[in-house]
Amino acid sequence: MSTTFPILMESEYSHSIEGKIVVMMEHEKFVQRLKEFREEKGLNMHQLSLALGLGKNTVSFWEKRRSVPDMHSIIKICKFFNCDANYLIGLTDVE
Repeated sequence: MSTTFPILMESEYSHSIEGKIVVMMEHEKFVQRLKEFREEKGLNMHQLSLALGLGKNTVSFWEKRRSVPDMHSIIKICKFFNCDANYLIGLTDVE
């Protein structure tokens, strides 16, 4: 399953695939930070998926690098953990 982001950014964060602009995130940083936030709250992947109102395996797919979240999911994660989206997806190291 391929997910694209509706935001267009310049520089190395975007490239074209099949004529579509896709925003690239620092996926390793995203996975690391999501896992850290989840573990700080004492939640397993299934529990976080349900708390975010997502499919039961969604967080597992993200953390196992099988898929990436869409923009709506990024927003849900940021609201849930009260964090900045740029930090979550690895565009900045400033919380």
